[in-house]
Amino acid sequence: MTLFESGGIITKESNKRQVRRITKDLVYILYHRNQALEMRVETKAVKAHKKEVRRKPNPVSPELTKMNEIKNLTKKILNFRDARDWKQFHNPKDVALSMVLEAAELMEHFQWKSKEEAEAYILTHKKK
Repeated sequence: MTLFESGGIITKESNKRQVRRITKDLVYILYHRNQALEMRVETKAVKAHKKEVRRKPNPVSPELTKMNEIKNLTKKILNFRDARDWKQFHNPKDVALSMVLEAAELMEHFQWKSKEEAEAYILTHKKK
C-alpha cells in the first residue's frame, strides 16, 4: 500500500492530499496569472483610451460657456459706461443706491397684486 517516490514513503491517502494541494496551488497560480493578464490588458486599454482622449479637443463645459457669456456682457456694459464717461459715478455707494432705486421702480408694478395678477401683467406688458 505504499509507494516509494524520491526517497520518501507516500501512502495513498497522503498522495491524495498532495494532489489536492498541488491542484489548489495550480488553480491559485493560474487564477492570479489570469488576473495579472487581465490587468495588463486593462492597463493597455486605459492607456489607449487616454491617448485617444488627448487627441480630441476638450469640449467646452456649459459652465465655461456661461462664464464667457458673462465676461462678454461685462465688457459690453463697461464699454457702454466708458462711452458716456460714467465711470466717475461708479463707486460702491452710488451703485448700491442706484440698484435699490431701480429695483423699487420694478417692484411698483407688482405691489398689491396676487400671483395670478402679476403673471397676467407680465404677459400683457411683455415686449417682443
